[in-house]
Amino acid sequence: MRARPARTDMLALCADPAAFRHTVERLAHCATGPVSRILSPGPEGVILGAAVAYHLRIGLVALPRSPKGPLLDDEALQPGEVLLYIDAHLASGETAEAALHLAERQGADLRTAAFLNEAPARAGRRRLEALGIRVHVLG
Repeated sequence: MRARPARTDMLALCADPAAFRHTVERLAHCATGPVSRILSPGPEGVILGAAVAYHLRIGLVALPRSPKGPLLDDEALQPGEVLLYIDAHLASGETAEAALHLAERQGADLRTAAFLNEAPARAGRRRLEALGIRVHVLG
């Protein structure tokens, strides 16, 4: 049985305006340079991604999860867009890697990923960094 990463209680975070605002500001500061849009898988990632997108005054592209991995409409992104990937938890990095490949197929550039927390083994961080993605984890 695999160990599960420590998970931030999203309901508690969303219920605390000061903590939520602070978290959103910290995630927004992970953007290294201009960002066109936020790319986030749901549902927790979309909650965070939408708030960060609002804070940065940019759009959000939500990635619905499916048994086959994240889904993205064929025309959801524009060539040349710079994306910031935001999710609540980093475990294996598979979802973020799939998002990277989906973005690349549409000509977008995913350079940075930000998470609230990560699994202790840090396998996901190593996986994403090997793909050239800058990884930020808040706690």
